[in-house]
Amino acid sequence: MVDFLKRFYDNAEKQGKEVALVNKLPGADKSGLARFNFPQGTGMRGYENSRNMPPNNDGYWLWDRAISYPWSYVLNKDYNLTSTNHLHSLIDIVARGGVFFLSLTPKGDGTIPAEEKRILAEMGDWLAVNGEAIYSTRRWDIPGEGGNYEKFSPYKYREARKGLWWDYKKTDPNRISFTRSKDNKTLYAMIFGWPKSGKLIIESLKQGSQYMADDINNVELLGSKEKIEYKRTSKGLEITFPKQKSCEVACSIKISHG
Repeated sequence: MVDFLKRFYDNAEKQGKEVALVNKLPGADKSGLARFNFPQGTGMRGYENSRNMPPNNDGYWLWDRAISYPWSYVLNKDYNLTSTNHLHSLIDIVARGGVFFLSLTPKGDGTIPAEEKRILAEMGDWLAVNGEAIYSTRRWDIPGEGGNYEKFSPYKYREARKGLWWDYKKTDPNRISFTRSKDNKTLYAMIFGWPKSGKLIIESLKQGSQYMADDINNVELLGSKEKIEYKRTSKGLEITFPKQKSCEVACSIKISHG
């Protein structure tokens, strides 16, 4: 295995490519103990569908999932995971510093099922509007706020599986997930619900915030051409939304600062 990995990295260097080794944490063995494929510290940690993944995961890591289960294609497959489920997962994973690896389940002849194409197309439509808040971004000081985010409420212990899992099907509409640009001059706030009042207060960005001492120069709603009104108070950054949504799943606010 060492020789194989050495050849893998040597070939990548010769071709001028950046590659990564994913060190996956499979299911537990008969003793109930789950072990990574390689010694910890080797490669990027990989967790299957959040299984046994710590809520506050340091460093960078990968989360892999099938577009719907089982992992392989079966006749009359039940696609009970929607594009919304996958997008909510993507947002939360990236905000926590992770990489989302979504596996397709092609048919025996190699073709991709029509339902999987539809799910991917819907995800692509969302990314076409909000991709700036995802691609090439970094984790911010905190992954989010609202919806008991600080308590990591999506995580629960499954007795039958003897491990911690993230419940990606339950999403609080009051949750806000954060990412930042590489140069740390732009903060993105992705909201899981459209505020009925037409206003949103981001408490982490209040005056004198420990997370952002910079002045806020501009606020935009990705996918909208309307001017966004905002003000910074002792309670937070108060944003007035336009009447029309920019998307249905989760909208992204672009906050320029510094």
